[in-house]
Amino acid sequence: MKQTFREFYNQTVLEAPLEDYQTHGNWKKAYGFRDKRDRMLIQHPRSIEMAKKKFGNTDHIFRFYFVNSAESQFHVELGLKKLEWVRQEIGDSVADAVAQHMDDDTINVIFTNNKGDERRNMSAWIMAHRIGHAMASQRGDGDAFGYKQAHDELIRNFSDIMQHYTQKEFPASEREMTDRGSYYDRKSKEETRKPQLVMLKFFHEVGGFRSAREGNIRDWFEVMNELIAQYLTTGKIKFRPAPARFGSGGLKGFNYSTQEVDEVNELLGTLGRDMEYHIDNALGMFANRILVM
Repeated sequence: MKQTFREFYNQTVLEAPLEDYQTHGNWKKAYGFRDKRDRMLIQHPRSIEMAKKKFGNTDHIFRFYFVNSAESQFHVELGLKKLEWVRQEIGDSVADAVAQHMDDDTINVIFTNNKGDERRNMSAWIMAHRIGHAMASQRGDGDAFGYKQAHDELIRNFSDIMQHYTQKEFPASEREMTDRGSYYDRKSKEETRKPQLVMLKFFHEVGGFRSAREGNIRDWFEVMNELIAQYLTTGKIKFRPAPARFGSGGLKGFNYSTQEVDEVNELLGTLGRDMEYHIDNALGMFANRILVM
């Protein structure tokens, strides 16, 4: 039997894992959401429908609270917070709304802004990307909240891939990618930056998301957040075929090639499956918690 639009709507939107989508505050003023386009998009019925449809590709249950107020505008990308903090710093209205669902395995996300180094409208993808940033804020709490394990797994797999291009060892953890000597020493800074740029260039070649295809991933660490966005909005991690060569034009020491493309593609398949597992695991650790982005 042909499915009616109402049945389709109920299945894909109303019953999606994005179970709540609320706005709080004054949406006529430029507080945390300074761009008028964002304030219009966040409240538009079509944008809400699209967000619910996109987040319907994940099994995790989300509740989104968009807050635009004088109180909330200074609380940016904080990560995990307690309900008492929300009540004190953002207000009773939001705290009361969140409190109703703190025991139903919900990941509660409070969006207070859409700030970033690049101007991108508040689409469902950007919501998912911003969730990645909020999760990343928990890395200082050790391994408890999963983001660090997922990021290290990404870098470890990339290190294995790079051995097919360089036949040499490559940084295999976030710490190795960021801590390779004194920050004030120019040579150490250059040694640190090179593998980061190599990673960025490689994922411009193989990433399945738009910023990779267009060659404008902001920096190497954003690969993780784009993969989280891909997983949240599509339910899977997919890569494009590996290149036989990649690099930066004629820069010496920055051009890589391999005759083992098939092996690299197998490793990319493994990476996709591994990242799905680790991202899913990281997300599960935020159930019944509150993320402030």
